[in-house]
Amino acid sequence: MATGVNLYELMHEFWKENDYEPFPASATALFFFLLDRANSRHWKMPIRCPTTLISRALMVSEQTVLNSRVALCRRGIITFTRGQGNTVAPTYSIITDPKDWAVRLADDLGDELTDCSGDRLGDDWGDGLDIYNKKDNKIKNQISSIYKAEKKNFLSLDELEKLFLSDKEWQAELISLVSKDIQLSADTIQRQISDFFQLQKCNGTHRREEKECRTHFVNWLKIQVKQKINGNSESNEIDKRRGHNYTPSETRDYDGSF
Repeated sequence: MATGVNLYELMHEFWKENDYEPFPASATALFFFLLDRANSRHWKMPIRCPTTLISRALMVSEQTVLNSRVALCRRGIITFTRGQGNTVAPTYSIITDPKDWAVRLADDLGDELTDCSGDRLGDDWGDGLDIYNKKDNKIKNQISSIYKAEKKNFLSLDELEKLFLSDKEWQAELISLVSKDIQLSADTIQRQISDFFQLQKCNGTHRREEKECRTHFVNWLKIQVKQKINGNSESNEIDKRRGHNYTPSETRDYDGSF
């Protein structure tokens, strides 16, 4: 890591900025994506990264990435240069000293775009930049959310499995849910969770949304319980068409005619 860069201070100061004026969710995701990239490159900036790559990594549209970088730039946290089609990727630089973070006025950005984009304002800047209150340097209008709907919380299967296995309260609710049909122990529930995720992996699934995955597991568990009950019921029924099994236990049991 380059001398003077404090990763934890950057994260701490970012959340302080967020407390003062919340960032759009996608801008927050972009900041931490760039933070990870910069750290992996030992803070050799600028970072060159195609918009399509960021879009896939954050699971948002490319337009959302463009809007997000403007949101970070106008708060003075990053600078960037726009790419040139498919030949030259955009570059990003994180302002590593939070003391230098400052709200950039729209007028400044329009005349001095090397601070933010290295080019004049283009169509890919979305709706443009908000106007800030020059009297006290506070934001005049709250930054509008980039997302029209709340971004779903997609996690990897391994992350979800750890989450489910550690959620003891939820497991207790599951046991209570099926208790009228069958008695399950905490160990059994955990085995069922592991089996469920193993099945998901075998089906080729890699990531799922947490709430939807919980619902799927509950329904899957109900099916397993039903099959268990039906299996036990069938095994306990006596087929009257068949005779009883008889296993000889002594030598004399073989005496006599057959």
